[in-house]
Amino acid sequence: PMLKEFAVLAGLLAGTVSSADTPWVTAKDYARFHIVLADTATEAELWGAEEFQTHWEKVTGYAIQTSNRPGRGINVWIGRDSVPEELLAEADLAGLGSDGIYLRTFDAGPNGQPALVLSGGRERGAAYAVVEFLERALGVRWLTPTVTHIPEAPKSIAHVDHRYTPQLLRRKMSYTETNGWSAQVNAG
Repeated sequence: PMLKEFAVLAGLLAGTVSSADTPWVTAKDYARFHIVLADTATEAELWGAEEFQTHWEKVTGYAIQTSNRPGRGINVWIGRDSVPEELLAEADLAGLGSDGIYLRTFDAGPNGQPALVLSGGRERGAAYAVVEFLERALGVRWLTPTVTHIPEAPKSIAHVDHRYTPQLLRRKMSYTETNGWSAQVNAG
């Protein structure tokens, strides 16, 4: 009898679908993306929007527009000042310091369409949030300063709800430029 009850329970659980199991958007949605950036965007937020725009097109094949107003499709809110308050209600951006990141997908934003918030610490957080999203969701990899891996577009993008505050504030990488490693590899 206990085994039978377990089998029934397992069957019921297998039939349930959580939001983590369903994609946030699928490839058919990629052409509907639109970046929203405030007129008061910081240098890091502007850089993040450019990176998102460039790499989105490289991976998906779709050009994406940027404006200071939400579009009709899937809005990607980059930075702090552009994001509607209802999308930041649970964000607590003040605790992210200068470099912390906040990434979150919403099934329905203010226009009823899916939405993405890429924000964080005022100084560099939004830029780091964009890079994190491009790596996690699209599979972009910056291998060296001159080599970037651009994968095929994924069939779907999963829900994201990620917040991170780095323990170290210094992020300078100089592994190939200063130690001659690349010259040794190329010569050998």
